[in-house]
Amino acid sequence: AEAGFAAACVQYMPCAAFDGDNVARRGERMGWWDGPTVLEAIEGLPAPHRDTAAPARLTVLDSYKSRLGGALTLAVRCNGGAVRPKDRLILVPAGELVVARAVATLGEPTVALVDGQSGEIAIA
Repeated sequence: AEAGFAAACVQYMPCAAFDGDNVARRGERMGWWDGPTVLEAIEGLPAPHRDTAAPARLTVLDSYKSRLGGALTLAVRCNGGAVRPKDRLILVPAGELVVARAVATLGEPTVALVDGQSGEIAIA
């Protein structure tokens, strides 16, 4: 409650990370615990809502010349919305208008970079 969490949303569980007890598997020394392991509790969390219809908001992490085609490429984190090839973007604070030529995640081309993902955008 002091940290601002609703008490009904907080779950306590014993674990010993050094030995791995109750982290990903049940531990011998915690046979008295019949609740979930830490991994089971994390997997049971609801998926966050990703609003891909909202305007795209990106954090630019790095910029470099691509080895493929020499395009300026931005390493980004998508914090809202989605970016697809041919989308027009405004770089702030400069106010420069650019076009997304290609979008990739994990080095592979993709149809869109969506809220919560990191990736690369080749711009023109």
